[in-house]
This record gives sequence, C-alpha cells and structure tokens, in this order.
Amino acid sequence: MRLLKQLKPQCVLYAAAMMLNEEPENLAKELGHDGMERWWPELPSPHCFRGISMQEVQGICFGRGFGLVYIESFPFIAPLIAPSEELAVFDEGEAGGRFLKIIHGRTGMLVGEGQSGIHHAVAWDGNECYDPNGRCYSIDNFAVRSAWLLIPM
Repeated sequence: MRLLKQLKPQCVLYAAAMMLNEEPENLAKELGHDGMERWWPELPSPHCFRGISMQEVQGICFGRGFGLVYIESFPFIAPLIAPSEELAVFDEGEAGGRFLKIIHGRTGMLVGEGQSGIHHAVAWDGNECYDPNGRCYSIDNFAVRSAWLLIPM
C-alpha cells in the first residue's frame, strides 16, 4: 500500500485511494465530486463539507469487482420497540479480540476518531493504519469504530 497525503479534509477519498491503489483524482472523477462542496456553510471546517459516503466507496469497489464488508468494533443490540435499551453483544475484551482477529491480514478502511478527536478514516493494509494525514501507525493509535474490508467478489 502506498501512503498518500491529503491537502484538504478528504480522508475518505484518500483512504479509499490507498486501499484501491488508485489516484484520489481518478476516484473523485469517477464519483463526480471530491467531497469538498460546502453543504453546511454555517458549520466550521471540516464539518461544512459534503464529504464522501461509504456507500459511494462501495459503488466504486463493486465496479472493480470488490465488495466492502462492514465490521463493527464494539457491536450493540436493542429491541426494536426500545432502542435506548441497547446492550453490548460482547464484553470489551471479547469485542476487541474478535475485531482484531477478523481484520488482521485483510485490506480495507478503518473509520473512527483520529488523534485530533474528530471523525476520521484511514486505509488499513492488514497490519498498519495508513493515515491520509501522511503517516503510518499501529491500530493502537486510532480509536476504531468500524472496519470496511475489501473482499474480491
């Protein structure tokens, strides 16, 4: 996997580009946008921008013969009639071990919270995070909420 560095807040675009070994400009062209349109001009950057949905990334992957499999790091369940009554499916130790076992050695994207404390996406080569901010690091340095694993179809 080749590390790319974003110049604007485009983490999903750049993480997808790294995951697919593609240029971000090519993916933006395929999408028809780069995620930088101001949809919420009253909000501060980066929250004001349209961004790119993971559903859009899925479409790009399907077009290349890949699926994206969604894995939650700490899943919860709740009765439909009482959604506020959610309970963890696994205890914290089980959830972490399960998640790491599933994603180890598989390529994809991780979504969670970056070191700045805001929503962030990074590429994942099966061992290491490739951050669109231009550095690689261990998964221990990223607060992961979910993974999107790239699977050949």
